[in-house]
Amino acid sequence: MGTDNTDIVSIRKFSGNENDCFDDGVLIVLKGIGKALIRAEVDGEKYYCPVISRKMRRAKPNDKMNYYIGDFHPHTTSNHGKKTFSKEEKNLALKCLKQVELDEKDAYHLGRKKLYKEGWIKRNMEKFACIPHSFLIVVDDVGWWCGDDYRYKNGPSRSGMSRRHCIEDYKVLIEIGRSLNMRIKCGFVVGEWDRTNILAKVRNSNKHGSKWDNASRLDSSIDEVRDIINANQDYMELALHGLMHMYWTDDGIMEHAEFYQHSDIEDNYKMTPPDIIREHIDAYFEILEQNGLPTDIESFIPPCFNYVYSQGQDQISSILAEYGIKYVSTPFNSMQFTTDEKPIDVGVENGIITVDRTPDWTDWDDIGSNTPREIKKSYYGAHWVNFLNSDPKDNMDVAKRWIDYFARYKEKFDILPAKDNAMGSAQALYKRFTKVD
Repeated sequence: MGTDNTDIVSIRKFSGNENDCFDDGVLIVLKGIGKALIRAEVDGEKYYCPVISRKMRRAKPNDKMNYYIGDFHPHTTSNHGKKTFSKEEKNLALKCLKQVELDEKDAYHLGRKKLYKEGWIKRNMEKFACIPHSFLIVVDDVGWWCGDDYRYKNGPSRSGMSRRHCIEDYKVLIEIGRSLNMRIKCGFVVGEWDRTNILAKVRNSNKHGSKWDNASRLDSSIDEVRDIINANQDYMELALHGLMHMYWTDDGIMEHAEFYQHSDIEDNYKMTPPDIIREHIDAYFEILEQNGLPTDIESFIPPCFNYVYSQGQDQISSILAEYGIKYVSTPFNSMQFTTDEKPIDVGVENGIITVDRTPDWTDWDDIGSNTPREIKKSYYGAHWVNFLNSDPKDNMDVAKRWIDYFARYKEKFDILPAKDNAMGSAQALYKRFTKVD
């Protein structure tokens, strides 16, 4: 094993534990900014891995030793250990076997006893071998306190709820997540959590500019809500969704949306200037820190789904990678792209796994939505108010309806409910690029 640029990459032996990701005995260390090529030979087969290394702008608490981040290849899991894959293969096999037993039982009770034989199972086993679709619930516009849509007043659209949000609204997400043992991906907007009026200094972040004052209007239950979020991270995973969701020009005019706006040229998206994007993301993490909320954010949901997919350094994914973002989900039907072709279902850009959320089945401002009849074989995207009631005392009536609906996904042979965002993104890659012979 070796490299053509030892100024960028060093490779050395490493004695890891049997169960960790270093059990192959090799440690690759990024040393500086630049490009390198890693070469390896395994069982007579030669492998090459190009590396692009750049500075990490914001290291996570458990990544303080990492000064550089690198794009190696399309990672399919955050755990590089071989045992991750063998474990998933085992789980898939168990799931297949379970479905065989169910279909076998159904055939028997339908009176087709001749099908209830060992030979039938053997002849039809290939029908039950598949790579399941990835299923993860993604919920936008969590974090708002005021729910009112103020676009008619040059303000943000917010959640569309005709009342203030409260702790009962967060309990709904927690209970839905608990019912599936899933960390629901919550697109979190932080502007109305600003305790120190930092947004008065952040360009293009709000309509008030330097006169921004949120500190005097903090919700009285802000600490209580903070505590319930922190105590239930097994069922809620915060995702970057912006400061105030929108972009305000230098003249104070609101435009959709915070990181991309519509240009006048063939309705292409125009990206917010990179320095302002970084200013917004820096402020986003500072507001999380002000409130003692989790700052280990690994996912991004584009406000208004305005997004450009790019494997180069010309779009937002290269900036998101600086902040440790590993996952993006957005409907691909509204996503633009700079690659030769738009990715199908999932793609990898600047080390980030970008998954097609597919179009939502409920309107963003439909309060207490009815559940669909169909099952969606993809991520399930929705907005916060779809799971809520206009009267928070009745929230759990709506939540129960959705819990019953999502329970159906656990019974589907060709759908894999993801434990979290990392698992959901990895499964989307497996589904797209794995072939079952």
